[in-house]
Amino acid sequence: MKKLLKWKIVFTCICLIFLMAVTADARRRTTSTSTPTPAATQTATPTFTAAQTSAPTTPAVQTPTPTRTSAPAPTQGGDNCSAYPEWNRTTVYYTGDRVKYSPNGHYYQAAYWCQGNNPSERNGPVGSGEPWIDLGLCIVGTPTPTNTPGPTGTPGPTPQFQVFFDDFNYSSSSDSNLGILHWTVKSGSGGPGPAGVTWRPENVTFYTDPGNSSNKIMRLLSSTQGTPETTNQSEMYTQRIFFEGTYAARVYFTDSPNSGSPDGDNIVQTFFTITPLAYDLDPSYSELDFEYLPNGGWGAEGPIMYMTTWETYQLEPWVSQNVSTSINAGFAGWHTLVIQVSGGQVKYYIDGALDATHGGIYYPDNIMFISFNNWFIAGGFAAGSTYRDYKEEVDWVFYAKDTVLSPAQVTDNVSNYRSLGTVRLNTVQ
Repeated sequence: MKKLLKWKIVFTCICLIFLMAVTADARRRTTSTSTPTPAATQTATPTFTAAQTSAPTTPAVQTPTPTRTSAPAPTQGGDNCSAYPEWNRTTVYYTGDRVKYSPNGHYYQAAYWCQGNNPSERNGPVGSGEPWIDLGLCIVGTPTPTNTPGPTGTPGPTPQFQVFFDDFNYSSSSDSNLGILHWTVKSGSGGPGPAGVTWRPENVTFYTDPGNSSNKIMRLLSSTQGTPETTNQSEMYTQRIFFEGTYAARVYFTDSPNSGSPDGDNIVQTFFTITPLAYDLDPSYSELDFEYLPNGGWGAEGPIMYMTTWETYQLEPWVSQNVSTSINAGFAGWHTLVIQVSGGQVKYYIDGALDATHGGIYYPDNIMFISFNNWFIAGGFAAGSTYRDYKEEVDWVFYAKDTVLSPAQVTDNVSNYRSLGTVRLNTVQ
């Protein structure tokens, strides 16, 4: 009996042990077959720069202490002003800031810190002590500057140019206002033309435009009775300050005498620029010509227009080094003449049409003056000893330094000056 009990106890223990083992094995199998949870992808904690802080603060707005410093020397005249704000009485401006002032069409540069100073009233040249420097009239259109661009990465110059403009609003050839733009009315003897002719200042006159009472027109009158001694010629020219850029004028040419007869004299009506010849075949000589010969001359039948670019010449014996383009056609009446001098090329336009392009050794070498004259070719008088005179007229003249303007841009700028009441302007240095 005791043995039977003993074996029951042993059997029960073995069963318990077996049951515990099976349960443990089942638990192990359940854990190993479950879908594992993916480990999180770790992103490195970003390293902030010193400027980044856990608690950024708003920097205080600092108002600079006004200091009176010298402004950079400005280039005057002719910016199109599109990049400049209108002057505002409450705005603070610092040295070098630029503004436009629409009431008078000018733009200005701040000479030092200023506020509330009307630039049209408080301006003067650099160093004058005034807060604003007058940079001249705003131009119309976008000019093409001939300045060489700066190195790569360096901003180029602001498109702008210096200007010479005259609307010929004078009373007579002795008007003191002619000195403002340094005009000279030629007098006495000398060429061009036959030896013995006289240049008469009183033959340069200014009259009111019949079509516009606020406008004046310059007239150059030249007369003859068929001999040098009875011949009077006319010319007016500027100082020598012009070189590369755009030259323009509105000129009235004539095909027959203004009064008297006979017709047929070899008269030359001009708009040109020139450097005086220092000696025969002077290599620094320069000349750019529009020359209209209604009755021909120099071996050609008229009417004919010459556009000529000169390297140099010798008077006796005659030697010329030039390149010339001619148009055998009549040009009586008003015409807008434009000469562009840039990049080794000289381009001549009549009424917006490109008529000639010259370059090479004929490209100008030196500064020049602008001139208009009306003169007779030696040996070109028509037969007859009665009085006759020929006229050439000029409405306006314009020059943009170191800048190429199209004929349309030229006339737009002239119209702008006139709308502002500007009768003369010179910022060319």
